[in-house]
Amino acid sequence: MFKTTENPYPTSNVNYSQPPSPGNQIRDFVGRYQVNSISKIKEQLLNMPRGSWILWDLDDTVFIPILPLLRTVNVALLENYLETQKVQYPNIRQLLWELYDCCEYKLVEEKEILQLFLDLKEKEIHVLSLTKRRTGYATSWQLEKKLSHEDLTLSQLSKLGITFSSVFSESEIILMESELGDPDKKLELFSFEYQGPAKIKSGVIFTSKLEKGFIAKLVLQKATELGIPRPPAIGFVDDLKENADNAEAVFNEIGIESLIIHYTAANDLYDNCHIDTHALNREIERLHEMKNRG
Repeated sequence: MFKTTENPYPTSNVNYSQPPSPGNQIRDFVGRYQVNSISKIKEQLLNMPRGSWILWDLDDTVFIPILPLLRTVNVALLENYLETQKVQYPNIRQLLWELYDCCEYKLVEEKEILQLFLDLKEKEIHVLSLTKRRTGYATSWQLEKKLSHEDLTLSQLSKLGITFSSVFSESEIILMESELGDPDKKLELFSFEYQGPAKIKSGVIFTSKLEKGFIAKLVLQKATELGIPRPPAIGFVDDLKENADNAEAVFNEIGIESLIIHYTAANDLYDNCHIDTHALNREIERLHEMKNRG
């Protein structure tokens, strides 16, 4: 019988109200769930067959900024605060984005996720990250110091002890080039609308703002091109329902078994967001130190 946990969603191709018929068994990991703790879905994840992939979101799923204001991107709140401090920034959104790239992070569920990643590795289930984070450089100082969005992300993960599967042995794989061209040659394109190429780097799949289902399909195609076996099943963990919907539709379309998890643990961590002036000033100072570092 299919196992359920908190708020299971029905999927279009499986009827959970009836037991599976003989010869058409539903494996006990297949389904869609909404959970506020990884512990509630751990059994299903570990029941996935050897060689499966789990595509795990980063923001609000693996980690969150220590300073909640940076995740809510409350420009007006920050702007008002900076005005009271007589601090002039020509572009408040730029400051927020730079802080978001460079701030300190913490794991959403530290003990649970670190142990689960170890358990999955032991079972030869490959955990990769699938994030909409951009690649490339948004500012000239980042280019000067060779601090791309993806390298800053990998540095944040390393500090937290998070590593992802090396199922792709290449150090970097471009999945889709950016329409905006090469930022090294077009410095006028430095802006917060800039999107670098979608790529895989160190087990992290950067969609660079493209739809996750679309990029997941490209990743599977790239694996086939490189002679990497197609996973028998795919898990997908994300804090946004629209991303889960998009990925589920693609996996159904290409006919691969999937475990879709809408993970909401971070929601409680953002309640009653307010400005912690000491923490904000500390993060701004850290950003300035990074910019001025030789």
